[in-house]
Amino acid sequence: MCPQRGRIMDNPQAVALQKIDCPGCGAALDIASGVGRGQASCRSCGGVIDLASPDYRLIAQMVNEDFQPRSAIRLGLEARFHGKIFRVIGRMRYHDSAAGWYWEEWFLVANDGSILYLEEDGRDFRLLTPFTPREAPDKASLESSTELFIDGRPWYVRERGNAVISHFEGQLPWKVKIDTEVTFLDAGNAQGQRLSVEWTRRELEFYSGESLSHATVARRFGLSTIFPKGVPRSDDEGEDWGETWEGDTPEFGALGVGVAIVIVILLVFLAFAMDDCNGCVYIGGGGGHYPGGGGGWGK
Repeated sequence: MCPQRGRIMDNPQAVALQKIDCPGCGAALDIASGVGRGQASCRSCGGVIDLASPDYRLIAQMVNEDFQPRSAIRLGLEARFHGKIFRVIGRMRYHDSAAGWYWEEWFLVANDGSILYLEEDGRDFRLLTPFTPREAPDKASLESSTELFIDGRPWYVRERGNAVISHFEGQLPWKVKIDTEVTFLDAGNAQGQRLSVEWTRRELEFYSGESLSHATVARRFGLSTIFPKGVPRSDDEGEDWGETWEGDTPEFGALGVGVAIVIVILLVFLAFAMDDCNGCVYIGGGGGHYPGGGGGWGK
């Protein structure tokens, strides 16, 4: 098992958008040149197109299912990272059936051919860059060790598991087969950096980068909020969150309004009662006890 070079562009080329016609339905598709001749999908008919063939032949057909991402990120959006403008041109979905959750991997490319991957799992975002280590851990270490040393740097494994590629859309610079099984691990180091490793029986891929907050991702894409209101962030937590999304406004409803009215009435009653209380002890915030007098809250 050796490091995979399919996602690493050793000689980045200038990227330009060109239009091609889907060989299945004739729909116009935007294809980024200079990012490898892998494959692309057609939104209209679900056909998978081989970009390496001269006539852009169809090589597969996508299942017509709903694979909408949780976030507001979509193909064609642009964001600024590392001082460059990156365009979203592809997405893959990984599904971990054992854990009952999935995550998205967005493929971003800049005009100079630089590439990034943005992972979202409904809770966190990770901005990652593929790299080839000088010395890769062996298979036994990847599968069992809690600490990995890569190019002399220690990484501490947070999670590992197995997943399958359940969906892809847009353009990718390599060939992808649906239901391909992937083993993965996530790790971090003392500097707060993130490491992601994915491998199959024949390929091994390394990514390093950083975690990003929801607000940072929204700002970099020029979005008011990164998650649409009311959309659950992960399968295992269902739809009843008990909290609001970033950028959302809480809604009280009839019960909440009634509770608020009762609280106001009690506060007014206590305020009048305190007028007749001299030398009382008032309980303030932070667990402190404040001596008072004259009906005022202690300070």
